Amino acid sequence: MLKKLLSPFGRLSRGGMWLWGVLIPAALGTGALFLDFNTDLRVGSASFSDTFNLFYLWPAWIALPIKRFHDLGLSGWLYAAMETSRSICIAIAVVAMFKEFPEDILFGFRFDSSLISNSIRNLIDGLPSVAIAPIAIGGAILSVAIFWMTLITPGNIGANRYGSDPLER
Repeated sequence: MLKKLLSPFGRLSRGGMWLWGVLIPAALGTGALFLDFNTDLRVGSASFSDTFNLFYLWPAWIALPIKRFHDLGLSGWLYAAMETSRSICIAIAVVAMFKEFPEDILFGFRFDSSLISNSIRNLIDGLPSVAIAPIAIGGAILSVAIFWMTLITPGNIGANRYGSDPLER
């Protein structure tokens, strides 16, 4: 079971992705949050849910989606490129959004602009305001595409170059 979660090699069916990538993490994450709110259980200085999220980062965001791309006959590098591009688009859009609001307040959260490196700040300052919306839309489109490919699209029937059919049809 650990090999299934941690290894980016091989194939994973849609059902496996829903189970291991969505339902089990949601249930365990909910349990971890319940422990955080109802107990003083901590792992070092981190909350129990923070520790759970850290340990589940590799399987949920890297290994399992790569296996789903393999099930579609696609390279895991395509997922890596899509995920990296999506993350950059969303980061630029969020930083630009916080930059535009007075007193660095957005949705009731105070944003510490010192957390942004000078190179990112210069990139955002150099972008015309009209470029931010297409960047945000690009991030949204990539998010939908990744969701669709990993959780909705059926895999290849039969063996492909990444391994045998996980459903053994």
